Amino acid sequence: MPRLLILEKAGIISKGRGKDHGPLYRSFGGIAAMWSAYLSAVHYARTGDYREFALNRRDVAQMLIHLKQMRAEFGNESEPDNYVDIAGYAAIAGELSGVYLEEDVKDGENINDGKGFRGEVVR
Repeated sequence: MPRLLILEKAGIISKGRGKDHGPLYRSFGGIAAMWSAYLSAVHYARTGDYREFALNRRDVAQMLIHLKQMRAEFGNESEPDNYVDIAGYAAIAGELSGVYLEEDVKDGENINDGKGFRGEVVR
């Protein structure tokens, strides 16, 4: 389900951060690749055994949610930015999961975004 629809359903307005942070699929894909390589290298350095970690875009969104949760826990718990960002990252994770509610997909609508991302409709 598109993140804007998730945010709309939750009553949260998106500020369109794509201009500041770049295209979602490219930036989260790049972060996933970088974190995967980092985890593989650190695991090898610490254990001497090579293990390939393969994070995906949705993993990045989930981990950023956890980052904001910890900032809220150990920082200023009344800082609204953490909770707004959690909602935004949750919406992104929902979009990246590829699951759409039947009520949100118009008859005959193609939910393939043209970039290799294919959604699944749940009833």
